[in-house]
Amino acid sequence: MKRNVKAIAALLLAAALILLPACKKSEVLPEEDTRTVLLVDGKYAVSYDLYRYFYLNYKTGYTDADFAEGKAAATEAELREQCLYGIRSLCATLSLSADYGITPEDGDIKTAAEASVSDAIETLGGQSEYAASLKKNYMTDSVFRFMMAAQACEDKLFSTLTAGLGLVETDDEKIASILRGEDCVRIVQVLISKSNGFSDDKNRETAEKVLRLAKEGEDFDRLIANYSNDYSMTSDGYYFTHGYMLEEVEEAAFALGVGEISDLVVSRNGYHIIKRLPKEESYLEKNFSTLKAQYQSCEFYRLIDERRDKLAVRTNELFDGLDHTTLIY
Repeated sequence: MKRNVKAIAALLLAAALILLPACKKSEVLPEEDTRTVLLVDGKYAVSYDLYRYFYLNYKTGYTDADFAEGKAAATEAELREQCLYGIRSLCATLSLSADYGITPEDGDIKTAAEASVSDAIETLGGQSEYAASLKKNYMTDSVFRFMMAAQACEDKLFSTLTAGLGLVETDDEKIASILRGEDCVRIVQVLISKSNGFSDDKNRETAEKVLRLAKEGEDFDRLIANYSNDYSMTSDGYYFTHGYMLEEVEEAAFALGVGEISDLVVSRNGYHIIKRLPKEESYLEKNFSTLKAQYQSCEFYRLIDERRDKLAVRTNELFDGLDHTTLIY
């Protein structure tokens, strides 16, 4: 449910490489294809390998049925949209970093990226395991190194915009006031997930049943226990500020009054029935550090989102021919 379900978090997929065991040993690093498939903001060339990394990771959220006759075109269009969103977000990070003199070519950024690669190789057990894990994650060595450099740029940019320039709020009292105010909400939800193994028609039918029961006054906690596929939500629900949740969920949550239940909310994750709850001061105090970090992260990514929306994309003929039949690993 967190914002990392959005495409911008594709940056973080690379970091997971060092945690994944190799599926088999391989002495040979994956072959690389550096042909340019699109250009972002007229200067960020996106290679075939980088685009494939985004595409195949997002493709894991789909089934063979999504590519069946009659559905394939819509699925491909959705996948392309997700990939371009994620790539533009990645380039927005680099673009905004450059405004503050931070680039992947900086000595400290190169050092941080190289350290990430060395750590990955050591953690995985050696070069063979590293090569196998690259393949398992649809990556090449160059893509991993680039993503680690981009992550290092992002980390330095965050520090610059917070402690350095104060463009992201750091004062505890001001942030606490924001968390107590109308820019922070608390919700619980019933999620009927699109990946729960049932058909979309069945899931919608279940979601409409839950919504009817909720509106009729059925105990919402019981509905969560009986129907929800959201296994990460605690009994406290979710506390969040703008930019943390999926757009559809956020919009519905902030439109509710305390105690109100939403209509059916549809997102890429499935069907949501949301109830807004009052915030508890004890929870805010106990979890202040976590909520502060969440708020600062959302503000930081809001600035990146603003830059992303300004970046134009130009594709080429090679890009036009890329789909699930050609983008294989």
